[in-house]
Amino acid sequence: MLAGILSTVVDFFLTAVFLYFFYHTDYSNLFVVPFSSFEPATSVFIVSTMIAWIAGFVLNYVLCIFFVFQYGNVGKSRLGFVKFLIFGVIGVTLTTILTAIGIAMGFDPWLTKLIVTLIVFVFNFFTRKYFVFNIALIHDEENVIRL
Repeated sequence: MLAGILSTVVDFFLTAVFLYFFYHTDYSNLFVVPFSSFEPATSVFIVSTMIAWIAGFVLNYVLCIFFVFQYGNVGKSRLGFVKFLIFGVIGVTLTTILTAIGIAMGFDPWLTKLIVTLIVFVFNFFTRKYFVFNIALIHDEENVIRL
């Protein structure tokens, strides 16, 4: 759970940094961005979200294989990484679609991001626990990536 929280903090922080970069004249302070009345263009918010998600994804992968799951070596295999990546892409796709829907419906972008993050967090945890880091699904020492 801590890995998910750290990855989410990185994700939210980088989203704020990218939005500040694109819209710095609209923000009086980078860290007062959440739940402000300012609404960035949907495309910029989604691009910022996706870029920040990639950084969170990389951090989450490293934390999962070294600290989170008992069988972290399973995720170091080529097949484990590919499955982690596939479920990650599904997660970012869900994030992008749900964020776009939320913003199109007029919800606050940061509240939308928070709700979508919680939904995708649950999806990510269960797919990783049962389909990526499940020792019963993969045991292939030849294809383990040595980190």
